[in-house]
Amino acid sequence: MPLAETTLEVPRYRQRRSVSQLTGFVRCGEAYRLEKAARAPARPAAWFMMGTAVHGAIEHYELNHRAASADEIGQLAVLEYDQLIDDAMEREPNPARWLTGGNKKGENDIRDRRIRTGEYAEAYVRFAEAHSEEWRILQLGDQPAVELEFTVDFGGVQVLGYIDQVRHYRDGRIEPVDIKTGSRKQDSSFQLAIYAHAINANLGVLPIVGSFWEAKHEADSTMPLGGWSKELLDDMFSRFDQAERQALYVPNPGDACRTCPVADYCRVNGVPDLASEYAGTFERV
Repeated sequence: MPLAETTLEVPRYRQRRSVSQLTGFVRCGEAYRLEKAARAPARPAAWFMMGTAVHGAIEHYELNHRAASADEIGQLAVLEYDQLIDDAMEREPNPARWLTGGNKKGENDIRDRRIRTGEYAEAYVRFAEAHSEEWRILQLGDQPAVELEFTVDFGGVQVLGYIDQVRHYRDGRIEPVDIKTGSRKQDSSFQLAIYAHAINANLGVLPIVGSFWEAKHEADSTMPLGGWSKELLDDMFSRFDQAERQALYVPNPGDACRTCPVADYCRVNGVPDLASEYAGTFERV
């Protein structure tokens, strides 16, 4: 359910960007190059399937005006998780090749995240019901504002994204919310700020705070958004767009390498024979 696109005069050669592209480019240019330009094969990870399944179940719950129990939503999430795992197993049937969140075996991680998938989906329902007098999902016509698609101009670059949900509070304010199923505590409000400016471009209201709903903690992590001006975001996306077009991919090895799905092909820490296969690919198609 897309928000109405703003009227933009954007040069035809501009391709659409996203929040995840910019953050991925900043986090590690080599991983970004391998994923976006070289298209190196990525190792699967059960946490991707868990996140997708939980998001899908929560979206179903809100789009159907909360006409389901926590148990039903948990079961729905597990069913989708199982399907996603089966699909990924067709591409990589060896669980030892899967990325895991620790020293677990792949099959154990898949099993444990299956349980957690149901628990996280059920936790959201309990959380939403407990706060039903405080907020509801914003209604756009007869549709709840979940998985809202937007395309907004930032510095001459069209940025495409999806907002997990927009809440409407009892006091009248609206707030962008992103659902997080990972274990890492969120420490940046950048993503939420993009959503706030997208809401402003389409609805004429600029939220001053946004929240991550962190499934692991069954709680919101609310952040102020005032530091992210439109001018700053314009500059960031414009410079990112220019840097990628010049293939300025800077490797940034560190803790994130352990969970990088394309680490085998990295020119810094990868497997030499595999890394050489994609070492010369820089131009993004």
